[in-house]
Amino acid sequence: MNISTTSLWNTLHHIFDTAMIRAGASMRLDELMAAWSRAGLSQEYLADALESLSLAGYLRLEDAPRGPVARLMDTRFGLN
Repeated sequence: MNISTTSLWNTLHHIFDTAMIRAGASMRLDELMAAWSRAGLSQEYLADALESLSLAGYLRLEDAPRGPVARLMDTRFGLN
């Protein structure tokens, strides 16, 4: 299956929005992986989405005491 970057970003945007994650806030990667799985997409697509959003400056992957997190830097991604 071939999924566009926009579709991946929209899915991730929905996950952050549902969890009420706003700019500057973060979500642990294990929580993000669980939410992504509930959306029915493979973890490979999550990795692609995180990498492309990180490269575009929308989020930053960080180490944290309770495990790695995705910190949202800009909430405008994935909005059409």
